[in-house]
Amino acid sequence: MQFRDFLKDYLTFSKKERNGVFILAILIIALIFYLFTAPLFIHNGKTDFTETKRQISLLASAKKETHDTSEHDVPAYDYLEKKEQAVFPPFDPNTINREGWRKMGISGKLANAILNYRAKGGKFRKKEDLKKIYTLDEKTYDALERYICIQEDPRKIPEKSILQSSAYRKKTSPEIIELNRADSAGLIALKGIGPYYAGKIIRYREQLGGYVATKQLLELYKMQDSTYLKIQDRISADTLLIRKLNLNIATAEELALHPYIRKNLARVIVNYRNQHGPFKNPEELANIRSINQELYIRIRPYILIQ
Repeated sequence: MQFRDFLKDYLTFSKKERNGVFILAILIIALIFYLFTAPLFIHNGKTDFTETKRQISLLASAKKETHDTSEHDVPAYDYLEKKEQAVFPPFDPNTINREGWRKMGISGKLANAILNYRAKGGKFRKKEDLKKIYTLDEKTYDALERYICIQEDPRKIPEKSILQSSAYRKKTSPEIIELNRADSAGLIALKGIGPYYAGKIIRYREQLGGYVATKQLLELYKMQDSTYLKIQDRISADTLLIRKLNLNIATAEELALHPYIRKNLARVIVNYRNQHGPFKNPEELANIRSINQELYIRIRPYILIQ
């Protein structure tokens, strides 16, 4: 009887205990049901991390580049000041590559900005266009400006335009013909001056002893004002090349060969010299009555006193 009582004490449940056992049984059944049915609802496929890995790789590369440029790049304006100017040859920002920028101390970030600008169709047509790059500061531009040399693409210039440009430069920068050195070929190159006038210009130059002013060409026989106006901007006269007459030793025959003196005046000058002695200065010619002020001014560049 004692064993039965013992079992009764341990196996007999109160109402609360029976409720607890009932709830526990339900939980166990639910757990067993979940274990058998869960595989039907859970997707066992593998997750694709390719894109994530790619983004991580890009970030790592960017970080490495930033690290490299931050450690080794020096602002261009600072870098260039420490180098001789001859170290850097002229460069065209439209063609220089990344390595070229790096050799001039340009940071990878700035070089990338310039290369991206070009890749999108951007073109530097003049030096100042480089300022369009927003990451380029004023000091760096000032350091680079002296080396910028933008080349014109000859493929984009029509042949006609090239010829016109050459003709324009030739027209605006004509060769100046120096009258006291020019030969016939040089004079014939002047508009309106043919072989006839070229010969007359040279002969008159020899008679005068050289031209002191280009307007002396108007003294030539049949030289038109209109012809002179066409060539006046293309001729000059070097007065250092003038051949002068020494009034104290020149004979009347020698003086008479000069177009401004001729035979009669030459005789008067020699007679004055014989009467008053050697000329002390050129101004004494003004004492001769037949020599007026205008004639004296024309003769003065061609005489000397020794």
